[in-house]
Amino acid sequence: MIQAYVILYVLENRLRIFIKEKLEEKYGQEWWEKGISYKIKRNCINRKSKELESPWHDVEEAHLLWYTTFEELENIIQVNWDIFQPYFKDQHVIIGKLKELEIPRHNST
Repeated sequence: MIQAYVILYVLENRLRIFIKEKLEEKYGQEWWEKGISYKIKRNCINRKSKELESPWHDVEEAHLLWYTTFEELENIIQVNWDIFQPYFKDQHVIIGKLKELEIPRHNST
């Protein structure tokens, strides 16, 4: 199970980096403001706040994107499909694959 967690962790973080890079290409420094919905931003702020309140976490200074879930990453891709379409070709396939990864990801935390 540990090996699966590591693979999912790496995949999830690589997807975040890819999303950030592509949004930056389109929106520049305002990628977070223009490419991410208010709801996702609010969720990320809440998760980071909870982490900061926990005495069990050493919180590193990380961008709020690192507080997104697989489901939110799916949403970012869907909402910004014009940016991601050249890389994934079929929206239903990539979203379906990401949904499949949600199950083991949630079970590994």
